[in-house]
Amino acid sequence: MVDPKVSCIVPVHNGERYLRQALDSVLAQTFPVHEVIVVDDGSTDTSVAIARVFGSPVRVVSQSWQGPADARNHGLRLAVGELIAFNDADDIWATDKLARQVERFSQLPEIAICAVHVQQFHDDPGRPDERRPVGPTLPCYGPPSLLIERAAFDRIGVFNPALRVSEDTDWMVRARDAGLPTDLLGQPLLYRRLHASNLSRNNLSVRNDALARIFKTHLDRVRRDIPS
Repeated sequence: MVDPKVSCIVPVHNGERYLRQALDSVLAQTFPVHEVIVVDDGSTDTSVAIARVFGSPVRVVSQSWQGPADARNHGLRLAVGELIAFNDADDIWATDKLARQVERFSQLPEIAICAVHVQQFHDDPGRPDERRPVGPTLPCYGPPSLLIERAAFDRIGVFNPALRVSEDTDWMVRARDAGLPTDLLGQPLLYRRLHASNLSRNNLSVRNDALARIFKTHLDRVRRDIPS
């Protein structure tokens, strides 16, 4: 791709506390986004007002509370970019995240997905602008890490709206089963904030049930593809 357009989709449900930082990090990219689509997923706080203050290229759309899968799908229906990125309303991108990922698409035109490493962190209560790292950097295949060719969604489909958690794992398993080439950058270019309201940390039983169903479906696909 030559000078591709990147659309970034940001689902938010009552994310007023951190949304401004998340959007600031997207708009500060050294490779600029073409558009940022904030999908308000039934928020009852000031998230919509915060997002609208940014103006262009941030676009805000609203829906009733349907969950992150449906919110991301809403954004996908509106996005015009050849490359699709996501950020969560509480996560932060390094300023060169998109530049490095777009460069990999240029270097490796066969790839459909580019992921990065993540550094998890806690806010420092005494220093609002400081981040306290938690653990080592890790490979990450969650939506805020990924840059994805739009054509990949045409082939794999969108996120499963029946899943309120682990919908991203389901999509990546489907992408892997379909053989979509994926590249991983070793640099920590995503910062994931750990806090009391993290959806994936507060719904462990629901998450475990979803993962069991995802991997059963994966095994069923594998069995169907094995010659008898």
